[in-house]
Amino acid sequence: MEDATRHGRELAARSAASSFRRALRRSPTDRYQSVGELRADLTYLDRVDARVTSQPDPPMRGLAIGTDALLWRFVAVVAASFITVVAAITVLTLLLR
Repeated sequence: MEDATRHGRELAARSAASSFRRALRRSPTDRYQSVGELRADLTYLDRVDARVTSQPDPPMRGLAIGTDALLWRFVAVVAASFITVVAAITVLTLLLR
Protein backbone atom coordinates (compact mmCIF):
# COMPACT_ATOMS: atom_id res chain seq x y z
CA MET A 1 0.00 0.00 0.00
CA GLU A 2 2.82 2.38 0.90
CA ASP A 3 4.52 1.79 -2.46
CA ALA A 4 1.25 2.42 -4.31
CA THR A 5 0.78 5.68 -2.43
CA ARG A 6 4.34 6.76 -3.16
CA HIS A 7 3.93 5.82 -6.82
CA GLY A 8 0.67 7.80 -7.02
CA ARG A 9 2.28 10.87 -5.50
CA GLU A 10 5.22 10.63 -7.88
CA LEU A 11 2.84 10.27 -10.83
CA ALA A 12 0.83 13.30 -9.71
CA ALA A 13 4.00 15.37 -9.22
CA ARG A 14 5.40 14.41 -12.64
CA SER A 15 2.08 15.16 -14.32
CA ALA A 16 1.78 18.54 -12.60
CA ALA A 17 5.36 19.44 -13.51
CA SER A 18 4.74 18.41 -17.11
CA SER A 19 1.60 20.55 -17.29
CA PHE A 20 3.37 23.58 -15.83
CA ARG A 21 6.32 23.17 -18.17
CA ARG A 22 3.98 22.97 -21.15
CA ALA A 23 2.11 26.10 -20.04
CA LEU A 24 5.38 28.02 -19.66
CA ARG A 25 7.18 26.93 -22.82
CA ARG A 26 8.95 29.64 -24.75
CA SER A 27 7.42 28.90 -28.15
CA PRO A 28 3.68 29.64 -28.33
CA THR A 29 3.15 26.65 -30.60
CA ASP A 30 4.47 24.35 -27.85
CA ARG A 31 2.08 25.75 -25.21
CA TYR A 32 -1.55 24.84 -24.68
CA GLN A 33 -3.51 25.99 -27.72
CA SER A 34 -6.82 26.25 -25.91
CA VAL A 35 -8.31 26.42 -22.46
CA GLY A 36 -9.91 23.05 -23.21
CA GLU A 37 -6.49 21.37 -23.48
CA LEU A 38 -5.41 22.88 -20.18
CA ARG A 39 -8.71 21.90 -18.55
CA ALA A 40 -8.27 18.30 -19.76
CA ASP A 41 -4.80 18.08 -18.19
CA LEU A 42 -6.01 19.66 -14.94
CA THR A 43 -8.96 17.26 -14.82
CA TYR A 44 -6.55 14.35 -15.27
CA LEU A 45 -4.42 15.71 -12.43
CA ASP A 46 -7.51 15.97 -10.24
CA ARG A 47 -8.38 12.32 -10.94
CA VAL A 48 -4.82 11.17 -10.21
CA ASP A 49 -4.77 13.18 -7.00
CA ALA A 50 -8.11 11.72 -5.89
CA ARG A 51 -6.72 8.19 -6.27
CA VAL A 52 -3.75 8.95 -4.04
CA THR A 53 -4.61 8.40 -0.42
CA SER A 54 -4.10 11.26 1.94
CA GLN A 55 -1.88 9.31 4.33
CA PRO A 56 1.07 11.30 5.65
CA ASP A 57 4.57 10.36 4.63
CA PRO A 58 6.30 7.96 7.03
CA PRO A 59 8.63 9.51 9.61
CA MET A 60 12.27 9.89 8.66
CA ARG A 61 13.41 7.71 11.56
CA GLY A 62 15.83 10.15 13.15
CA LEU A 63 17.16 11.71 9.94
CA ALA A 64 15.31 14.96 10.49
CA ILE A 65 15.16 17.18 13.55
CA GLY A 66 12.72 15.15 15.55
CA THR A 67 12.40 17.10 18.76
CA ASP A 68 12.12 20.69 19.75
CA ALA A 69 15.00 20.19 22.20
CA LEU A 70 17.45 19.50 19.38
CA LEU A 71 16.25 22.55 17.47
CA TRP A 72 16.57 24.80 20.51
CA ARG A 73 20.05 23.42 21.21
CA PHE A 74 21.07 24.40 17.68
CA VAL A 75 19.56 27.88 18.11
CA ALA A 76 21.42 28.29 21.41
CA VAL A 77 24.76 27.36 19.82
CA VAL A 78 24.21 29.82 16.97
CA ALA A 79 23.20 32.58 19.41
CA ALA A 80 26.19 31.91 21.66
CA SER A 81 28.52 32.02 18.67
CA PHE A 82 27.04 35.33 17.55
CA ILE A 83 27.39 36.84 21.03
CA THR A 84 31.01 35.65 21.22
CA VAL A 85 31.85 37.28 17.88
CA VAL A 86 30.16 40.56 18.86
CA ALA A 87 31.99 40.57 22.21
CA ALA A 88 35.34 39.92 20.51
CA ILE A 89 34.75 42.77 18.04
CA THR A 90 33.76 45.10 20.89
CA VAL A 91 36.84 44.23 22.97
CA LEU A 92 39.18 44.61 20.00
CA THR A 93 37.60 47.94 19.10
CA LEU A 94 38.12 49.25 22.66
CA LEU A 95 41.71 47.94 22.87
CA LEU A 96 42.81 49.33 19.51
CA ARG A 97 41.63 52.89 20.11
